[in-house]
Amino acid sequence: MADDGAPPPAADNITIPVNVVDNDPLSSPPAATATHQSRGNPIEMARNATVLIQTPWGSGAGFFVDDRGHVLTNRHVVEYNRENINKLRERLEQLYNALVQEKKYLSSVEDRIAGLPPGGTKEQMKEQLTYRRSEYDKYKKLYDDLEAQKRKIEYYTPLSDVRITTIDGQVRGISDIRISDDFDLALISIKGSPNGPWTYLQPRFSALRQGDKVYTVGNPSGFQHTVTSGIVSGYRTYGSSTMIQTDAPINPGNSGGPLIDSDGRVIGVNTMILKNTQGIGFAIAIQHVWDEYSSNISD
Repeated sequence: MADDGAPPPAADNITIPVNVVDNDPLSSPPAATATHQSRGNPIEMARNATVLIQTPWGSGAGFFVDDRGHVLTNRHVVEYNRENINKLRERLEQLYNALVQEKKYLSSVEDRIAGLPPGGTKEQMKEQLTYRRSEYDKYKKLYDDLEAQKRKIEYYTPLSDVRITTIDGQVRGISDIRISDDFDLALISIKGSPNGPWTYLQPRFSALRQGDKVYTVGNPSGFQHTVTSGIVSGYRTYGSSTMIQTDAPINPGNSGGPLIDSDGRVIGVNTMILKNTQGIGFAIAIQHVWDEYSSNISD
């Protein structure tokens, strides 16, 4: 697939759309599941081949590439970014220091209240103290939740901690994972794969034309098996990868999911968005998946 001549996007402007640290882990919306599994519509068939992938730090998407239970996703969905764990540690340290200072302040206010005579001033300070205590408790709970998340991440092992949810709502562990050294790709073998057959996606290796309609399937913000549409905006070269640029929405939770054509064939793996823009997303061309994993994917 040839580059269309436009310069590749600058590396420091690319951001991975999986939200790892900044979301409150308790505020995710409930997952929405598909209501039926149509076998007639090619887009719904592609949806049926897409899975939710959950780890201790967040979630993403993946899709079956054969009937033996091999699921393709992004490497960054199942491999925690070292920079993000450092950011999490920094945030925890800031929260801890703020909590220490707030506790000292609360103690000093309690001492002041104890020395005041009964009256309006004392009652006002008691009300303020009650409010500040409730705020302290809220941020202390956030600190405890993030500290627990950090421990899970630090002791993370994919074969124990990755969970795959299929279209029928079944949750499975994984038995093997193959991480690519060259691309943002990972191939997962789910446990119980002989119990298939699985609905899987057929690849399309030939390039689409600019303006051709495409669809993304994924789990944005926890809403499972969501389908969105857009067009092919162009083909770009990014490092050693051919990337498909699209305006089809690629939101947190879409990473690792398929970019498909109107016949339900997968043309790319949704991977990244351009910072501070709308409608500029990228998918790794599916040819790279077969270049990397052809010996593992059954015909």
